[in-house]
Amino acid sequence: MGFLPQETILGKLEPIEVYEFYDKPILFSCRNASGSIFLAVSIAEGDESETWLYTQLSLNRFQSVRSGGIDLHDAFTQAEDGFVFKVVTPFSKEEGVTVERMPAQETTKDMLPLPGEFLNLETETLPELDNPTQKAKTTRQEIINLTLNFPGVFRTEAPVQALSEILVRLQNTINIIGMVRAHSDAVTERIRDKMQMSILFIGGGSFVVQLASTEMVNLLGESNVGDATEELIKLFETRSNQEQLKAELRRLRPKVGKSYRLLLESLSKAVEDMKLVWGSPKEGRGGSVYISKEQMLDAITILEQLEEQDSPTIQITGTLTGVFLRSERFEIETEDKTYTGKILEDAHDTASNATISERYIATIREVNVINPVTEESSTEYHLVNLSPAGS
Repeated sequence: MGFLPQETILGKLEPIEVYEFYDKPILFSCRNASGSIFLAVSIAEGDESETWLYTQLSLNRFQSVRSGGIDLHDAFTQAEDGFVFKVVTPFSKEEGVTVERMPAQETTKDMLPLPGEFLNLETETLPELDNPTQKAKTTRQEIINLTLNFPGVFRTEAPVQALSEILVRLQNTINIIGMVRAHSDAVTERIRDKMQMSILFIGGGSFVVQLASTEMVNLLGESNVGDATEELIKLFETRSNQEQLKAELRRLRPKVGKSYRLLLESLSKAVEDMKLVWGSPKEGRGGSVYISKEQMLDAITILEQLEEQDSPTIQITGTLTGVFLRSERFEIETEDKTYTGKILEDAHDTASNATISERYIATIREVNVINPVTEESSTEYHLVNLSPAGS
């Protein structure tokens, strides 16, 4: 505490954090009794005194400096009110501290941190959200707190495109689970209305999105979204356990597996890990689950393998009209239709040596694909094997 000047125009100071230390703090933040925040750096030390440079920061600017949004050099040279404070502290207790208020543009190179020096500290820029269980009992809605750990982001912020893709695919997965539970073959408007989630708040404590079911719970404290969320947590809890994942998808149908895979792909591209906490108005209902990026990637591989195994194969005879090795695509014309699709690894060698306009027998896998936006299904063809007709 001895490095902090007291009884000056800066007010009664107390430290917040020390960022650099060499025998004593040389770069630190502090605040006074009225809540004003300062960033201070040691700029000189002689036989009789030491000299510091202080810049006053608003909370938002302090959060930006702390998290690496503003470098240390600019924190002083571009002070918000245009002024910094040069503080000279004598070693002799008989002499008083002097504080000189000076224009920020008059600071010299030897006073300042080098340009491009940053702090990169985890910084919460939003308030923490309410406990989802308490919130659920108050609102009579299912509440989900979705915590996303975006790499390289030190403020409580999230990239818009990644976040929107995750939320759309989360909603789609809940919709399709709702479809299965309703014994329907499509996500109807009625099902979509019942499964709809709304964003309530964005909060701190990492980046947290708080979601709520649009539909209120019934008299028993249950809802369609609650039932779907319970199933979703069970899927997340399997993580990368192949047998458990197969067992869950056996109950929920392949369409859920495809939608869940798309959700995991969105998450694994954007975050290091994810935690989902579900609060429900019904006593004893709710739960939480954590899954890491590594577990997501392993689960995606398992889901892709399961999709291939569950997809039916057909044999066709037709004329090879296209082989595009760079994009790994093929095209075969039969009397009835033209088949185009992806060349699988097992068929790559035979396809690369095939002759255009010749007739071939092709083994093709029919894969059901779900559009992540519209939730509509379509069939995609994968080439498993190719051999000359008549061979």
